[in-house]
Amino acid sequence: MSSLDAIFTRLYPALAYPDWLVMLSRNCEYATDVSDFEQPFEDEFHHIATLWAQADSLAAFEREYSRQASNGHDIK
Repeated sequence: MSSLDAIFTRLYPALAYPDWLVMLSRNCEYATDVSDFEQPFEDEFHHIATLWAQADSLAAFEREYSRQASNGHDIK
């Protein structure tokens, strides 16, 4: 998990802080220290990966992305 966190830490500013990376990056960072965040990270990763797999462009991905759905991937 820490190697992913390092990647997201570099990507986030390099991509100009995209909204879709907020929850994924946060959950990954927290999961490195708090095991309760592992499942929310997995849920958000699956959500983002599915959207990217279905999109044929960044614009298509951004049309389908929902911050509200991402916010649901938190500790319950």
